[in-house]
Amino acid sequence: MPPERALYVIDQNFPWYVAPMPWGPGIEVVRLSDVDPSLTSDAEDWEILLELEHRGGVDGFLTNDANILRSAREMLALQHTSLALIATDGVGHDPLKATGLAMVHLADIAADTAVRPMTYLLSPTGKRSLSARRRFATAVAHQPRSPGEAVGQERAAMRQSIGQLRPHLLPLLERRRTGD
Repeated sequence: MPPERALYVIDQNFPWYVAPMPWGPGIEVVRLSDVDPSLTSDAEDWEILLELEHRGGVDGFLTNDANILRSAREMLALQHTSLALIATDGVGHDPLKATGLAMVHLADIAADTAVRPMTYLLSPTGKRSLSARRRFATAVAHQPRSPGEAVGQERAAMRQSIGQLRPHLLPLLERRRTGD
């Protein structure tokens, strides 16, 4: 059963005019620039994820940059949230095609009762979901460091960066999420 209200934030790479479109019953989509304009110019994707979690009331983040799912730092940050990270792929960074994919699948994603955080990769051939923890393991599998080393190094880099610019996000990095 879908939640009564689900709020999703779209990245600045989606057309600005799609946010107020009808996305389905109980689904609201807002632009990242409407949440916080500073997040569209000077924030890394992992900072955006932590910031959305910190603000609360957000169910997910949509982007048409599928590379986010291959980034160890972004996947580690996502593990400290309860967000759905939705990325489109196979549409050549075409924002209108990406919007169409999101519109086709967003109601099903909102109704998905899987433990969050969760990632969704949308493509013209379908939807694939995978937990943030497993996506992180995939991202570091071909790196010359162990998963434990990757967690330590990425978490240290995130702490250093947000300690100066967004110290209110530090408690999120200490929180342990459960489930997979």
